[in-house]
Amino acid sequence: MDEIPNISGFNYRIARHKVGDDAYYRIHECFYDENGRVVLWGESSPHGETADALIGDLEQMLADAKRSRDDIFDVPPDQP
Repeated sequence: MDEIPNISGFNYRIARHKVGDDAYYRIHECFYDENGRVVLWGESSPHGETADALIGDLEQMLADAKRSRDDIFDVPPDQP
């Protein structure tokens, strides 16, 4: 098993998935190492225990996506 990196932070971020000459974009929850590099990412689905919590999560996703629009994470081609 590969060594699990030390995680120093996370946020939601726009990720580009390339498919041949085309691409599509998704929001991923990205986790960073001490150098600020994305080392892990997962699918993001807004959630909350209440309607207000769900809306808060959606607002956080949108705020993070707006901040990352000029620094889009390219998902390696062999990853989903």
